[in-house]
Amino acid sequence: MFTKFVKKVGRKTANTFVTRQNAPAVKKVTGPSASVRSVCFHAVARNEMTRDTVLPDVEYVVYYGEKNAVSHYDMWNPVFAKRPGSYVSIFRFSASWWDVNEDPDIYPISQMAQIEPLFARMPNLKAVFYPANNGVNMQAVRHTDLTHVFLGHGDSNKASSANKCFRLYDEVWVAGQAHRDRFDRVSGDFSGLKFSIIGQPWMRDWLKKLPTYDVAERNQWGYFPTWRGYYANTNYSSLDLTKKVAAEAQACLGENAAGFLKLHPWSAPADVKSVSRIVADDQASRQSALDEEDDSGAPKVGLHVPDQSTQLRDILKKPLRFVICDISAAVTECLFINVPVFLYYPQPPALVADDFEEQNAFCYLYRNADELRALLKRVITDGDDYLADKREQAMNNRIDLERTKNGQFYKELDRLPKI
Repeated sequence: MFTKFVKKVGRKTANTFVTRQNAPAVKKVTGPSASVRSVCFHAVARNEMTRDTVLPDVEYVVYYGEKNAVSHYDMWNPVFAKRPGSYVSIFRFSASWWDVNEDPDIYPISQMAQIEPLFARMPNLKAVFYPANNGVNMQAVRHTDLTHVFLGHGDSNKASSANKCFRLYDEVWVAGQAHRDRFDRVSGDFSGLKFSIIGQPWMRDWLKKLPTYDVAERNQWGYFPTWRGYYANTNYSSLDLTKKVAAEAQACLGENAAGFLKLHPWSAPADVKSVSRIVADDQASRQSALDEEDDSGAPKVGLHVPDQSTQLRDILKKPLRFVICDISAAVTECLFINVPVFLYYPQPPALVADDFEEQNAFCYLYRNADELRALLKRVITDGDDYLADKREQAMNNRIDLERTKNGQFYKELDRLPKI
């Protein structure tokens, strides 16, 4: 009905009544169709162009330029929210904006021409922060009177974590020394960049509440495959092995164990459906287990796929005995709980760094289900966790725990000048 009305009265008329303030109300009435999202997104963005309300308290803008920005928003917004009123967020795509448009500090931008008028309303704006590299970032980076900062969320050994795109920015803030060192191992001159190590500020409060478990209590495991990416040579995902990986992991801990298959937030719907089917088949084969649930609603035994909105750190609070990962920042977060990490070694045509094995020497590397089974037997069943010391060293290198705890992120915020 809404889109038919828009077609009848015209988009210009729609722009007069769809505003940033009433978009959530329109959302409740119209439903989530792509056409409705698009109309509302563009209408609100155009409406903001007509406003001249000054925003004197805003010093920082967080710029979400990816289509699947909600996972990054969920990570970084609570961090910036510790300084209420000092920041706003910009969303560049309707699909991600639609899920979070109730936030009054989010501004949709549909065209480059809308950025400058918005920035002009912020006389004390110091810096723009970018959680991901995207083509539309250049439309904001062109403002030379601001400091442009890339926000790293943990070194992942993916090509996207260190490349020449980063020369767009003035500064790169990283979780630990490992990400900084990545730039010394790729071609290009990065001498113009300022690197600041801030730890992982979104984990600061989580760390204080992290439960501890004895080995005997750890009867669960986690599998965290990454998404397939855009290109075959950067597809580091083990998703094609999911059924075999889950079977080996479950067999290792026994039928009374629970496995959590947490997919990457950007996983394709087809992959989510495929993994969900594997879990459904597993649960269908269990009768008594279906009635036993913990306080999160997840089965105590068998396989489980958390909702895509579930944060990885919520899974890491469970009594996990081990984790199985792909190359991604998930590996870094798993170091917080100090359990064995089994890492998939991507096969051609995926391209891995020449020093892949050296950089992941704290992980048990496997290429197929047979190798995984052998490693699980030695490390978990037989109790020979021979990489425990290297894991601790990797934790200190990949995540600066002290800077995470002492709020280094906020010290860096305060350091930024008004140009």
